[in-house]
Amino acid sequence: MKILVAADGSPYTKRMLAYLAAHDESFGSKQNQFTVLTVVGPIPARAASALSKPIVHEYYADEAEATFKPIRAFFSKQGVEAQFEHRVGNAGDQIAAVARKGKFDLVVIAGDHLDISSIASVDALDSSAAVTVSVDADTATTVASCADTGEAGECWRSAARPDTSLQR
Repeated sequence: MKILVAADGSPYTKRMLAYLAAHDESFGSKQNQFTVLTVVGPIPARAASALSKPIVHEYYADEAEATFKPIRAFFSKQGVEAQFEHRVGNAGDQIAAVARKGKFDLVVIAGDHLDISSIASVDALDSSAAVTVSVDADTATTVASCADTGEAGECWRSAARPDTSLQR
């Protein structure tokens, strides 16, 4: 199974990794292909224009690596290989673009800044992808698993409610 893990390094990311480790029977298979994605917010255009492109790229790479370092350690400890990728921009848009392009079977998303409505573009994913979002500090909550219904847009509309129990 191809699994995209979108993370920002927050305590929610740690909870999501703990969830993955606790469910080794589902996620620990050596046949799973993991890609870890983090999205770095863009430097304001005016500030970026005052910096050289190499410095801007180095900043983005350093920010991404700060998120990746503990995740790399986690995957190494679990004996699982993963690819690591970072993007710059809106988290929802970038996660959806990577998930779409990579044709992932499962997308796992965690972040303390995560506004479920900000990833509405994920509803454009191939309906075969299940999407799990960790938005609660105590649980990894499945918000949408629309592969069965093909109603991804409806899943996201129902998940955008402000309550914390986003299970469908």
